[in-house]
Amino acid sequence: MAEQSEQGAGHGALDSAIAKIRESFLDRLDKNFQSLESWADQFDRAAEDPAPLGPLAAEAHKISGIAKSVGFESLGRFAKNAENAINDHLTGGKQGATPESVLEMVDAMLCEIEATIATTHGPNS
Repeated sequence: MAEQSEQGAGHGALDSAIAKIRESFLDRLDKNFQSLESWADQFDRAAEDPAPLGPLAAEAHKISGIAKSVGFESLGRFAKNAENAINDHLTGGKQGATPESVLEMVDAMLCEIEATIATTHGPNS
């Protein structure tokens, strides 16, 4: 019986730690959203300049990994799709991602970020 109680306490501590990581992730998403949008806008205005794609790909990669780990599977998929499109475009990969398709994937990720923040923090965060 005492062993079950200790296990239950361990699960509570783990749940609490995951909740803190999740909240930190959401706060970071909220704070970095404008930068993500700005990089996307820069690329949209001058698609021949790939400079904004580096930071976008790096952030999409981070979002993809962390989102899936803290329960935001849909956001993780959108971020992975954006990352893949960016990398394909930058390397001239097999998929032949065009600037338009890259922007479409990045915009979809941004919309999913907004939706995730709105559903977890409320629309007026």
